[in-house]
Formats: sequence, structure tokens, C-alpha cells
Amino acid sequence: MRISIVIPVYNRSNLLLRTLDTIWRQTYRPLELILVDNGSTDLTLQICKDYQAKYNSDDFVITVCQELKAGANAARNKGLSLVKSDYVSFYDSDDEMMENRMNFQTSVELPAGMPPVSHADRILLM
Repeated sequence: MRISIVIPVYNRSNLLLRTLDTIWRQTYRPLELILVDNGSTDLTLQICKDYQAKYNSDDFVITVCQELKAGANAARNKGLSLVKSDYVSFYDSDDEMMENRMNFQTSVELPAGMPPVSHADRILLM
């Protein structure tokens, strides 16, 4: 089961690599990472492209795009429109993912009768 992670980014060149590295170190695969630059004026967009060039693979797919409409919500919506999996998780560009978080989330069994949190036709992993 592929999980997509959407991250809106804006002027985070000083923090972004730390965030991306915590996702890269996840042992769970396959992952799809969607980075949506929201009009950064620093090196954020270049960092995203460099990361994509270095780490993009069949089981760790990285998409980099831009959303010129201001605001994190517009960037999240743009990222959500590009998701190719049934499961999606949203992160901020200064978040750090706990080790093995995706393995844990995919192994948790929900109590009987409790539906997963969903949004439209995708399941959100919180």
C-alpha cells in the first residue's frame, strides 16, 4: 500500500532538509512525497528539486511543484490533487517524523466499528 505525504513549503531553506531526511529514513515503502512550493524567495524550491534528483526512486517517488496562490491551504490542496495513492498524510515543512512512524501507522488495527479518518476518496493518516 503506497502512502502519500504532502508538504507545503515556503521559505524553509534552513529547516527543510531535516524534515525531508526524517521522511527518507522511514523504513516503510512505497512512499510518495509531494513537495508544494508556495512562492518561496529563498533556496527552498532548489532544495526540493535537489532532493528529488538525489532520492527519487520507484519506491520513494518525489514530486515537486509550485502553487502561486498564497497560503498553506492552497498548497495542500494542490498537493492533494496530485496524490496517486489511497492514503495520504499531511506534514508541515518544519515537522520531524518519528522513526518507523509509517510502519506503526500501517500496522495499527482500528477498533471494531471505528472508521479511519477520511477525506473525499482518500484515507488520511494522522
